[in-house]
Amino acid sequence: MSARILVVNDTQEILELFRMLLEEEGYEVILSGFPIQQISDVERINPDLIILDFVFGDQKIGWQMLQMLRCSDQRH
Repeated sequence: MSARILVVNDTQEILELFRMLLEEEGYEVILSGFPIQQISDVERINPDLIILDFVFGDQKIGWQMLQMLRCSDQRH
C-alpha cells in the first residue's frame, strides 16, 4: 500500500503539479483547494503526510489549520 499525501493549496495549477509529481513516485494523492476546517475530515482522509500552503488569498488560514492539527495531535 502506498503512502497517502494530502496537498492543501488554493492554486489549482500547484495542486495539479503536486498530483502529477507525487503520483509518478507512487503516492496516493488527495487534493484540497481550501483549508480543512474539521479535524474529523483530516482523520477520515488519514494522510501519512500533509503538504500545506499557509497563505490563502491574503489570509494566513493555513496557519490556523496547522494549529488545529497540532492541538489535535497533543490530545492523542
